[in-house]
Amino acid sequence: MPTVAEDGNGAAKTAATMATLVITFTGVPAADGAITIAGVTFTAKASGATGNQFNAVTDATTCATNLKTAINASTSNAVQPVGAIASTAPLRNVVNATSSGGVLTVYTRCSGSEWNSVTESSTLTNATISAQWSGGGDGAWGYLLNMSSLWPTGLGITRYGVLGTTRCYVGSYTFGSDKIICRSGKTITSSGGLPSNYCDFGAWPGASQYKRLVVEMDDGTEWPADGTAPTTQLQINNAYFPSVGWGARSNLYFKSPIYTDGTYGFSIGITSGSYRLAFLTCWGLEIEGVRFFASTQSVVIGSPEGNTPGIESQAILRNCEISSPGGASLVYLINNSYRRNYVTFTNCKFVTTYTSSHPGVIESPANDNGAYVGAWFDSCKFLGFVGASKLFSTGAWSRYNNSVFFRNCDFASLATTGPTLALVSATVEATNVCCAGSSQFGNRDFFVDTFNGYVEWRSNRGFPTLSAKLLDGTTPWSIHIIPTTCADRLSRSNFVETPRIGKINSLADGARTLTVEFVVHDALSFTKCEISIFVDYQSTSGNYEVIDTYDDNGGALTASDAVWSSESGGKVNYVDGVVQSHNKYKFSLTTPKPIATGTEIGIVVRVHKHVSTAVQGIFVDPEIQVA
Repeated sequence: MPTVAEDGNGAAKTAATMATLVITFTGVPAADGAITIAGVTFTAKASGATGNQFNAVTDATTCATNLKTAINASTSNAVQPVGAIASTAPLRNVVNATSSGGVLTVYTRCSGSEWNSVTESSTLTNATISAQWSGGGDGAWGYLLNMSSLWPTGLGITRYGVLGTTRCYVGSYTFGSDKIICRSGKTITSSGGLPSNYCDFGAWPGASQYKRLVVEMDDGTEWPADGTAPTTQLQINNAYFPSVGWGARSNLYFKSPIYTDGTYGFSIGITSGSYRLAFLTCWGLEIEGVRFFASTQSVVIGSPEGNTPGIESQAILRNCEISSPGGASLVYLINNSYRRNYVTFTNCKFVTTYTSSHPGVIESPANDNGAYVGAWFDSCKFLGFVGASKLFSTGAWSRYNNSVFFRNCDFASLATTGPTLALVSATVEATNVCCAGSSQFGNRDFFVDTFNGYVEWRSNRGFPTLSAKLLDGTTPWSIHIIPTTCADRLSRSNFVETPRIGKINSLADGARTLTVEFVVHDALSFTKCEISIFVDYQSTSGNYEVIDTYDDNGGALTASDAVWSSESGGKVNYVDGVVQSHNKYKFSLTTPKPIATGTEIGIVVRVHKHVSTAVQGIFVDPEIQVA
């Protein structure tokens, strides 16, 4: 006989109280009489009872026992108490029947005051029923996720609870005003066999992108006895990976506190076993303040590889930490079978304790389908990387629709942010594949990586500089171009180019001579058809004029005697593994039409030919000289 409810309705902080219903047999009911239990009809039979039937034979005690057995075996869906959120609730999971002599007592496994309004009916002879359930009291939901097989129907691990694919059977939730607060101070360990090899966080019926399910971990406010900084850890030590959503439209906002010492209120990780932890994004998911970790293996945040084709994943991770000791990628972007994936990381930390050069924080394998994969990293930090650690893993990337963007991120511990795409040798099917990063603070570092080439300004890389200064008016800077290493990819019409360099004409109206200085790697024999500039300006007539210096005849570049930093013997040097030498050149042209005073001049430097290796590049001084 149960003594306490096995789950509540989410309406109180304490345990729920079971509601009860009593049926008393005084003899053997006539055949075909019926009684409802939580809305499920049970019929008396003289013999051969099956399903929701019971044999009414012998005496009152036998009848009570047989009805008890039928109730506890029934998989028919129970009645939905007023306010209940579950669309399906198998009877034997929701109630439990016991008998003593001819008295049958039915208790609610999943309890709450909702049951007190549920009434039953009976046409059984020789039996009385209390008709209305009574004694049900509100209480907390008991499961974030079940970590063992649950209920008589045997729901698998992680298949029931606030975050489970099967929602708590009893209770109400009003989207747009309610939120679920979960008690902390727990360690939840999954060490058995996960169904289908993943831990599945499901969708909540009724949630939408505008009215989401909101779940928060308590910080000690609701349950002060847990202390001022309680934490909860979900350990997945048993199977290939835990995933969130697996293609479901979860529309879930899960928030955990981050305490003043940097401790995360909720963490998901692997503390033992031989598998990596892979956290898969899903539609409408937002996770805040969660630490994802592995003690011995790797952690990866990935797109939903197993989705039904055409399913979209749109997710946000804010103020999270992804911590891994291994050398595998921490972010895995894949678009196979037309599974679209969008994920935004805001103020997240990507942390490694890997003691060697990391081969790549982000990986996007070559799955050549048309589905779009987009990742945005805003104000993220990459910490603990050593040696020649890379932002992107070098290898085959998808030829279609991949975009990865960074804004105001801290790459200080990473040696390189590229090139990556510029080195991919696959036949290019589309040009809308790009990895780029920019910063609006500090030295305003940036990079742009495409199949055509790589362009960057990295203030900590010791670039050679000439005249250009950052906005502080003091710090010198330059732009580094590394064309693709793939032969025949670049041409007159397909090129790698710098961002537009701007300069205000502070001189009077008139034709002006514009000069741009640059250096070219010593191994490159470029002419004016391998490198060119594109100029735009506003003439005194108000028209916008353009000049393109591309030379089909391959005229020789004009040598320059400008003095760059890091010069030796007339060569400009840059250390990329070893010292790389560069020759000095310039573009200088006079505008055919007068430039209006106070208007902006723009210049883009373009490279139209590939290089042999990624150390062969061009440095541009982004200071337009106007004379």
